[in-house]
Amino acid sequence: MKLPITVKLPHRVGVNQIGDWMLERKILDRISHDWVTGVLSFEDEGDALAFCITFGAERFETTVERMLRIEESHN
Repeated sequence: MKLPITVKLPHRVGVNQIGDWMLERKILDRISHDWVTGVLSFEDEGDALAFCITFGAERFETTVERMLRIEESHN
């Protein structure tokens, strides 16, 4: 199972600007979002990287990723 790449939205970027960027690249069906927390999850690592470079977003560690990292460090 492959975990999605999760990023935190930068506060200075408008939702319309992000939506337009996603529409141009036709990737809306490969992204899930939580506008309340400002977190986007990308299925494709290349899309996530392009988003981070374009908007200055940073990778966000989810609870599942944190749990896996802690478990791996104990093995």
